[in-house]
Amino acid sequence: MTKKIKVLRVITRLDLGGSAVHAALLAKLLDPSRYETHFICGSVNQLDEREIEEIRGACASFRVEPLLQREIEPLNDLRALFSLTRFMRRERFDIVHTHTSKAGFVGRAAARLARVPVVVHSTHGHVFYGYFGPLKSKLIVAAEKLAARVTDRVLCLAQSEIEDHLKLGVGARDLFEVHISGVPIEKFAKPAEPRERVRASLGVPPNAQAIAIAARLDPVKSVGHAVQAFALLYGFDPPPFLLIAGDGEEREKLEALARDLGVSDRVLFLGLRRDVPDILHASDAFLLTSLNEGYGKAIVEAMSAGLPVVATDVGGVSSLVKNGETGFLVPPGDPSAAADALGRILRDPALAKSMSQAALSAVSENMSVDAMVRRADEIYSALLKR
Repeated sequence: MTKKIKVLRVITRLDLGGSAVHAALLAKLLDPSRYETHFICGSVNQLDEREIEEIRGACASFRVEPLLQREIEPLNDLRALFSLTRFMRRERFDIVHTHTSKAGFVGRAAARLARVPVVVHSTHGHVFYGYFGPLKSKLIVAAEKLAARVTDRVLCLAQSEIEDHLKLGVGARDLFEVHISGVPIEKFAKPAEPRERVRASLGVPPNAQAIAIAARLDPVKSVGHAVQAFALLYGFDPPPFLLIAGDGEEREKLEALARDLGVSDRVLFLGLRRDVPDILHASDAFLLTSLNEGYGKAIVEAMSAGLPVVATDVGGVSSLVKNGETGFLVPPGDPSAAADALGRILRDPALAKSMSQAALSAVSENMSVDAMVRRADEIYSALLKR
């Protein structure tokens, strides 16, 4: 019997965010006849018992290491490093695959100390700008340069992200490869509930237009700019609604902003939702106002639902949104430009229909979960043969 390839997956937070979903899908869907998957995370949030058990059931071992946290805490970080190193030495993994920045620093260092043959890191969008101040950002770049030296492959969500690393001197070009975060396209193409029923449940009138957002409510997603853009939309009868699916640290601040701008009755904070495909199909356009975005997985989800997209031109977003065809690209931090783009779509049914059809056509099998898993298998196999 052929020996299975032992893979350890390391991430700080296991939740409903894009990076965690990506890691969980790989854990669940890599061929179990070829791979023995192990999983370590710093915490588990937002998932229900069924979702946790699905991941646990797909893994040979599933472990929560509370010392592995996103915040920089030198003492705890060293303790996490030693804990991971001991575990890796004991289990003798063939591959360690880390996900996101902090797990990448600690996990890759531990893997090299434990002499793991293959070390892979998925960035899930870098944190070189949009997250921290200048000093902390410089320290992160310096740490990434060191970590790159002990990594066999760095996987980025888009080519633009690779270029950002290279401009800052992080690694050589042959270290990097694009590995997108796959979307269950069929799930987003077909809603579980009729549009009319979903809108009625949300309190959106049948003849009112709706704009959807699906995002964490944190500073880098800049949902405040989306609320400001929405408040600039005038002259619609009935007036449109903004549907925000997501939660986070800025929720109270954003709710206050909506009140201050006089649009709180039409900005609906829906919290974390597991029916995002239904929310998208109940909407007429999709808005993304991030200051930094590795890929824009939420954009692929929206396009799979046939929505025109207005998005900030950051990171890998321009690889998805074709300006003037599937939607509009606007500068980050410019609510007026976002409002103008939304207004063009909402006021022109022919343009909206054309963009909807172009969005559906632009979504390909290469963006699917199956393609993501298949490519991970190819990358692992190639690295093990070196």
